[in-house]
Amino acid sequence: MNIQESKAIITISNTASHSCPFLCDEHIGGPDYFNRGVNHLISAHSCTLLHVGGDTTVGLDDKPWQGTVAVLGSPIPLPDPPLSHFPVTPAPTKAAG
Repeated sequence: MNIQESKAIITISNTASHSCPFLCDEHIGGPDYFNRGVNHLISAHSCTLLHVGGDTTVGLDDKPWQGTVAVLGSPIPLPDPPLSHFPVTPAPTKAAG
C-alpha cells in the first residue's frame, strides 16, 4: 500500500504517547512504546510503514529536542471519535515571561 491508497494516515512519535487509534487497549508512542506501537499497528491492524524519520522541536530550554516519528498508512478509515480518544502529550513550550 502506498500513501495514495491509505484510508487514514497515522503518525506516532517517541516523544508523545497515546492510545491506539483503532480504539483497542494498546498504548503506542512515547519513549517506551514507540517500537512496540509501530509493530502493533502493522501486525494487528494491517497498517503499512510509509516513513521513519527524525523530528526536531524546541525544548523548554530553547535547545533542539530530537525525536523519531513513524508514518503509517491504514487500509481502513479510523473509527470515530479518534481525537477524543488520544491523550496526546504536547510538545514542550517556552515559559512566558
